[in-house]
Amino acid sequence: MKRYRVFIGVLIAVPGACMRTAAVRERPADYLAANSPPTATLTMAQGSPVVVTLPRVVSDTIFGWSKGKEVSIPVQEVKEVKVRRVAVVQNAIMGGIVLGAGAALLIAKAGKATPSDTGDPCAMRVAEC
Repeated sequence: MKRYRVFIGVLIAVPGACMRTAAVRERPADYLAANSPPTATLTMAQGSPVVVTLPRVVSDTIFGWSKGKEVSIPVQEVKEVKVRRVAVVQNAIMGGIVLGAGAALLIAKAGKATPSDTGDPCAMRVAEC
């Protein structure tokens, strides 16, 4: 039973494990407005990064929270936006590996089962049942 709990825990953890950072250089305000990421790292025109939580675009200004304070940044000052996205290919590969390993464990366990492991009281005494 413990193996199944570990297997289920891995299945739950795998999808969140494979993330990648994507940089958006063309029209970063349009990307933020269309996708509403939970967090974004804005690279300002002078090169300094600003991490903004819950960024939203209103007119020509990006609003959000940074270091516990509300910030408003003009879109013209933003050179690039970096956001974390789910890496679909890596998640599919990891999921396939985990499912394959789980199937291999189940097959191995099924191959080792004896008639007494099945819980059937008549399995050992076929002639009597």
